[in-house]
Amino acid sequence: MDETRDQRGQKRALRTALATRRSQRWEVPHPAELTARHGEAPAAQLCPKTLRVLVWNVFKGKRRSFGPRFGELARDRDLILAQELVFEDSTRALLDAYEGEWATATSFRYARRGGVGTGLGTAARASSLRVRALQTLGREPFTRTPKLALFTEYRLGPSPDKTLLVANVHAINFAGFENFRDQLRRIEAAVGEHRGPVLLAGDFNTWTTRRLRRLEELTRGLDLAPVEFADDRRTTPLDHAFVRELDVLDGRVHHGRASDHAALSFELGAEHLLGE
Repeated sequence: MDETRDQRGQKRALRTALATRRSQRWEVPHPAELTARHGEAPAAQLCPKTLRVLVWNVFKGKRRSFGPRFGELARDRDLILAQELVFEDSTRALLDAYEGEWATATSFRYARRGGVGTGLGTAARASSLRVRALQTLGREPFTRTPKLALFTEYRLGPSPDKTLLVANVHAINFAGFENFRDQLRRIEAAVGEHRGPVLLAGDFNTWTTRRLRRLEELTRGLDLAPVEFADDRRTTPLDHAFVRELDVLDGRVHHGRASDHAALSFELGAEHLLGE
């Protein structure tokens, strides 16, 4: 039986009401209010001889073993790039335990949890010179929330002319390839402005060959080399790390159950820059 005009109107009203109700569960911050700094770094610059790095999508810290595992992996790291952090009390205790500065970027806040936010966090033993974040223009379906890229810049060694750009990325997932490509295009433009060493890493959601190829095109264009990992048993890697003007000394994948993503750890060196 064909729908009447009233029935169609009622369905449209219901869809609108459901969409409004869903949107009220998550609050997206204004682009000018995305970033914050927490803690105090013990140094003004990173040591170029050895940079110990951890990259991990922490799955919002949902699993019971996350806290102890994070503390273990984060110990002695000069840089930490975390995705899907939830900025609540239990997580803040972990962040506070790290001797360094955290730069954070909020993707959205849970309206029904008192405005608790979630997003990206980049920690360093050195104070950041600059912090900025880019929201995706596209939004994930259902939640209508963006993904982010967080850019932090640090002095690398005693020279004020040598700075390291760290790009911490959580790529858009279900919003379609065009939105994914647009996010990478904007990241490419931001990284392309930097003259000097770069670390680009995070959860790129490369679950299709098409997405992976686009990411590879971006990194080749920026002269970024992939970090290779020993004992990598991931069948479809979503998390990656790329570097420019940095030597990769070691790389490991930490498989486990503390998150739905394996953690990546590696060591970088830039001692060659000291003589320039």
